[in-house]
Amino acid sequence: MTKLLVVTVGLGLALAACASDEGGGGVGNGGDTLPKRGEMATDPTIVSATARCSCGGEVCSGGDPQNGYVSVRVDGTDPKGQGNLATCAGTLAAVSDQGTYGEGNACSLYFKVATPCAVGSSVTVGLTVANDSGGVTTASVKLAISQ
Repeated sequence: MTKLLVVTVGLGLALAACASDEGGGGVGNGGDTLPKRGEMATDPTIVSATARCSCGGEVCSGGDPQNGYVSVRVDGTDPKGQGNLATCAGTLAAVSDQGTYGEGNACSLYFKVATPCAVGSSVTVGLTVANDSGGVTTASVKLAISQ
C-alpha cells in the first residue's frame, strides 16, 4: 500500500510539472505574467520579454511586407548572479530558436514567421530560461510588437 501511494504521488507530481505552463502544454495561451520564477529557489527568473520586427537577425522597422522575422529579447536574473544564466529558448507559431546569455542579462531569439511582422500586433511566445546550476523557468507570454 505504501509503495502504491508513493508511485501515485510521484506520478501526480510529474503530471503537475508538465501542466505548469499556462494553458497546458505547447506554447500555451500567453496568460503568464512576468517576472516569473520557477518553483525551486535555484531557478532563474524571466524578468521581461520584448518583441520587435527583425530583418534577418537585426532589429529593423516594422510594416515591411517582406519582413517576416520577429526578434524577442528575454531579460533574466539568477539567484547566483548574472554569470549563472545560461540559455533561453522560445517557440512562436511552431518555430523554435535558442540563444545564450553570455556576459549580460539579455538573450535574443529570432523567429521566421509566415505572416509579415507588423508593429502593434501581438504574438504568443513560449519561453524557457535555464541556468548553469540546472534551474529552469518556463512561461507563455503574449507580447505586443514594438518599434
